[in-house]
Amino acid sequence: MGIGDEAIKRSEDAALARDHLANERTYLAWLRTAINIMILGLAVAKLIHGEGVRADIAGGILLAVGFVVLVFGTMRTRLITRELRTGSFEAAYAAPIVIGGFVTAGVAAAAILLFA
Repeated sequence: MGIGDEAIKRSEDAALARDHLANERTYLAWLRTAINIMILGLAVAKLIHGEGVRADIAGGILLAVGFVVLVFGTMRTRLITRELRTGSFEAAYAAPIVIGGFVTAGVAAAAILLFA
């Protein structure tokens, strides 16, 4: 292996490391989002007085949505990590859009329960 080959190998390793670190940052963003949704659910269930069962249901919806986001983010990160390791990564945009719609629908349902 020549000097040029070693430089190419180092460059490929650096690119793969950057990809893995970007994937990890994205996972942490999914994790933060899930935790924030769950905290919002707990706050709604425990701190909104006068709504009774409706506040508990709204809080439960938000907790469930946060859990789904957590599971989705974990599964997606593991899939992308596997694809990066094998060199078969292909960008897919539909799943994050669907989960974004799911989160929006969950927050809207909780808001309707609380304010309708």
